[in-house]
Amino acid sequence: ALTIVAGMDFNNADYRLVDNFGQNENAQQSNRAEYLTADLLLSTGTRITAGSRQEKVNKKAQDPVNFVSYDRNNSLSAWDLGINQALAVGFNVYGRTARAYRLPNLDENRYLAAALRPQLTRDLEVGLKWKSSTASTAGVRVFRQNAVDEIAFDPAGGSFGFGANVNLDPTRRQGIEFNGATAITPRLNVSGSIQSVSAKFSQGPNSGLDIPLVSNLSAALRVDWQLDAHQQLGLGAQFLGRSRFGNDNANTCSRQIPSSTSLNARYAYKFDKVELSLAADNLTNKQSYSQAFSCVSGSLYPDPGRVIKVAAKYSF
Repeated sequence: ALTIVAGMDFNNADYRLVDNFGQNENAQQSNRAEYLTADLLLSTGTRITAGSRQEKVNKKAQDPVNFVSYDRNNSLSAWDLGINQALAVGFNVYGRTARAYRLPNLDENRYLAAALRPQLTRDLEVGLKWKSSTASTAGVRVFRQNAVDEIAFDPAGGSFGFGANVNLDPTRRQGIEFNGATAITPRLNVSGSIQSVSAKFSQGPNSGLDIPLVSNLSAALRVDWQLDAHQQLGLGAQFLGRSRFGNDNANTCSRQIPSSTSLNARYAYKFDKVELSLAADNLTNKQSYSQAFSCVSGSLYPDPGRVIKVAAKYSF
């Protein structure tokens, strides 16, 4: 079976701002893109997917008082190619390679005399997936991403030195991830994942050093319990390893953002087409932070404390 999809999309944005710092910026962005994707499934259990995208972008901004003036055109391309092979006893092996880009939006270009360059990445991933007859699943994947002009926040950047986004030197992220899910009983499900990643500069004066604000280890665990036909209870835990401060590209700061673990819970009651739920993020109200931009002062941006959410959903 072969499925082919072709299309075009158009986007226009107009941005006008007056703020307390005297920045009166007028900016516009226009995007025009064409894309094509194909999905082929062979009788051998082999599935091949491919796609490409071409996009032209124009960005303009004017703020004479703050020396902002640019008119930039970019012509960008992206593609991906993947293959999945079904094996015996519920196993699938797959591989994927891709080229992608990320455009800085108008807000990310604020306080800049020249627009940021688009972020370009090359991705490579291989993995193995398994699914049992009882719907238990497990998987492992190994991945690598090389990026050029990665967009990140520089706490000392911008026209006023208050911080702005910049294009980093080339970077590389590579790692391995394990994930799985199983039904302990017909009403009790457990799922989880763990990822180890190495994120380093691959060129420039900081080549071989860690990229700030990237944790080398993260994990998640979740338990979902269907109490009865109407009630469901979910409990989860998330772990985020330590990382370097946002201004520590040279890896000279002895301090680091500490690791943290947060717990969350959700209770839901459903009858007919209505579901009522009560959820709590950071259940223990643990004080933590994952954003910090100064080795000297800290400049911490704390994560939210306990957050309670009440929701009602109606299914038509």
